[in-house]
Amino acid sequence: MALCRAMMREPEILLLDEPLSALDVKMRAKLQQEILTLHKEFKITTIMVSHDPSEIYKLSTRTIVLQNGQVIKDANTKEVLLKSQGSQKFSFEGELLELKEVDVVIIAIVAIGQQIVEVVISKKEARSLQVGQKVILGTKAFAPTIVSLT
Repeated sequence: MALCRAMMREPEILLLDEPLSALDVKMRAKLQQEILTLHKEFKITTIMVSHDPSEIYKLSTRTIVLQNGQVIKDANTKEVLLKSQGSQKFSFEGELLELKEVDVVIIAIVAIGQQIVEVVISKKEARSLQVGQKVILGTKAFAPTIVSLT
């Protein structure tokens, strides 16, 4: 309701301080989509505080990381959140944020806790996946796998 009242004033900048932090996962995802729709429709600059990497990934194009009141990183959201790490045995549960086709492979972008990771998967694996699904991401040596939990 407060967001509607704010939008009626036709502001040039919209400031949101963790507006979705107290919501359950389902409602949070729904309102993330609503915020994104409003942002695109009204073309309003929005500054949003969040500690949720998947929310930041979904809603922003630029991310500024603050530590002790100082800017420590200011870049494209993907540059800030996506981290490359060496291969090791692991298995994590996460949320599939995006599937993007790059040449002959598919890149799956998955939120795991406070991290966002990119994984190369086959087109066959991608056919059984949908953005927003809970998935298990794992690897043995250099062969990552991703399977749906639902």
